[in-house]
Amino acid sequence: MVSVNTIFRSLALLFVVTACMLGRETFQMIVFVLGISHYVLAALYSHRQFKEVFSSVRTTVLLALLTAGGTSLYFFKVPLVWLTLFHHNFNEVYLRDAFRTRSQDTKRLRLSAVLLNICLFCAILRTSPGLKFINHEFLGVGVIASTIWYAVELLGCRRLFTLRELIDNTVYEMVSFGMLALSLFQRVHPAHYFLYHFVYWALYPLPGMLKKGPGSVATYAALNAVLLSLIWALSPNGPLGLSAPFNNSMFQIFAFAHISMSFAVSAAQPTWIARIFRVPGRAAVRLPREDKTLATIGFR
Repeated sequence: MVSVNTIFRSLALLFVVTACMLGRETFQMIVFVLGISHYVLAALYSHRQFKEVFSSVRTTVLLALLTAGGTSLYFFKVPLVWLTLFHHNFNEVYLRDAFRTRSQDTKRLRLSAVLLNICLFCAILRTSPGLKFINHEFLGVGVIASTIWYAVELLGCRRLFTLRELIDNTVYEMVSFGMLALSLFQRVHPAHYFLYHFVYWALYPLPGMLKKGPGSVATYAALNAVLLSLIWALSPNGPLGLSAPFNNSMFQIFAFAHISMSFAVSAAQPTWIARIFRVPGRAAVRLPREDKTLATIGFR
């Protein structure tokens, strides 16, 4: 009845709740270890996308400028949550089974879904340093207006979707409204979103890999085991014990670079963005299916 994506979202949310019970220090260590692993695996599994981008001088230069410019934002003290605002919510909307074909019939629905999730994201994290400048009344109006728009568009498109797709198009939003209510009593931190994102992407490629055979799954598991062990060793809790400030800087620099590059090689975003990095003369932007595991660790 529910999609694989909905199941993975639920498991990722459960993991975040469990990690929160382990104490602040352990939680931060988990976010750091899974985050660096996520960034490294994303680059490794995006080799085909990078190869296509590098096949053209224009797109290669654009990628270099985008990555350099995006990574430099860290040194200008730009809050990471600003880039996460788009990266995370584009992923949440454009990875849904119902939106893979990018049908013109659902164009307004996709736009309303992105706007609603951006408004909810900002409202939930309204006390975070990078977002607390936004007027709370303005956020409230934005959430209400975008909710109405999304509900109207979803109602108008309901015959285009199966029951499973309708559930997939509402579960995340319903959980977000629950998080918004929770944020009235308990502060929600961007790190909670980061961890959810990392866990979800660790699970997402598994169905496609299972279809490829056990060798693909074994390789993925081995890479995860090696990376997680190595990164844990570098964490303040590990035997090498690098300092927390250094790890935090490394985490953020990797994050800025990762998100910046994702705009060039990801299909999990508005088509007009993906077209900027399409090599001239080639087919239109390819929209990967779930069984085509390509850059499935983060650059989709």
